[in-house]
Amino acid sequence: MMTRRKFVAKVAAMSGGIVLIKSRQAAAERSAATILPEPREAPEWARKARILSAEYRDVPHLKRAREEFRATVMLLYCCPETTNGWCPAGTWDQIAFFIQQAHAQNLKVVCYYDTTTMEESFLSPERREWVQTTIEGKPCSFTRRHVWHLRYAFCYNTPWSQHVARIARGYAAAGADGIFLDNPNYYSFTGITCFCKFCRQGFKQETGQDLQQADEAVRIAFHQKSLREHVKRVYAAAGEAAPAKQMVMTCNTSNPALPMQRLDNLGQAENVIFRETFAGQKHAKENLRRDAAVFPRKPLWVILTEGSGAKGWTGNAPKAAAQYDECLGIIMELGLCPVVWATIPSQNPLRPGFTDDSIYNQPELAKVVAKHFSS
Repeated sequence: MMTRRKFVAKVAAMSGGIVLIKSRQAAAERSAATILPEPREAPEWARKARILSAEYRDVPHLKRAREEFRATVMLLYCCPETTNGWCPAGTWDQIAFFIQQAHAQNLKVVCYYDTTTMEESFLSPERREWVQTTIEGKPCSFTRRHVWHLRYAFCYNTPWSQHVARIARGYAAAGADGIFLDNPNYYSFTGITCFCKFCRQGFKQETGQDLQQADEAVRIAFHQKSLREHVKRVYAAAGEAAPAKQMVMTCNTSNPALPMQRLDNLGQAENVIFRETFAGQKHAKENLRRDAAVFPRKPLWVILTEGSGAKGWTGNAPKAAAQYDECLGIIMELGLCPVVWATIPSQNPLRPGFTDDSIYNQPELAKVVAKHFSS
């Protein structure tokens, strides 16, 4: 007696449909393999957060951060294993110790990691295929004024994504309460990217087309999806390491300038939205109000930046304090969550990371931050 399965197979084979069935089955299996969980709702503490930047050397200041400045979250810049040439490097033991000490002061800790750019020393031979690549095969590399290192931008369809996920898993295992991914983008410093072998293979599998011949809008949509899935992958890895914890997942977004980094794209993969503002920005209040409306159920964290990259703040506490005051006034008026540089970032390529000017030693800065964080 012929079973139903044999009958269907025979009919499919007779009609040439067996190839189509197998093709659809393979496509379904590929889709299932790439489905990643949506981020859980943001924890309650993230909705009224007052965030200060921190380095490992700030451990002695944690009590002041909580009691004097009323901070609730520390954004820790202490990268293990590798960095982007700017972020201070640290060890896993230092990260775990900082988190332990912060938790003792009832402070949450969100850990920073550059999710795209790494310095050239990270580019070992086996990682060269991870770099974002132009259609001509040119790797995406560039330098910044504040970093002497040559940087390379990595692609999220390569094993780089698993590397970042492993870092996030380590942060979570060390006790972190969230992950902040910096610089999420497909860059065009050397030309439109990315056409690496991983992107070409993935695009071919998904669409049946060659990436090199694809319409630009289709390519952008593919890479937007690649970036969202990368963020979800990182979030899932952190969740696996700390399943009982409601983690924050966020990364800095643009709106609407950069197509990959757009808030309405990346915001789908995170539970906290992260934006930048700076003093003197035209329509700053309207822009932030618009940003908050894109995902109204997700907290919006806003970091204060300085138009010339914090260069104007270095050695000029009065100017920094005035601009902090202006930006914080707008952020607090809108009911958003302020992110403040507790220590002014360095713009000196020979001294990457941070300067020595901070809210802990500059009374003018301290007064402004304490005033707004307490409101």
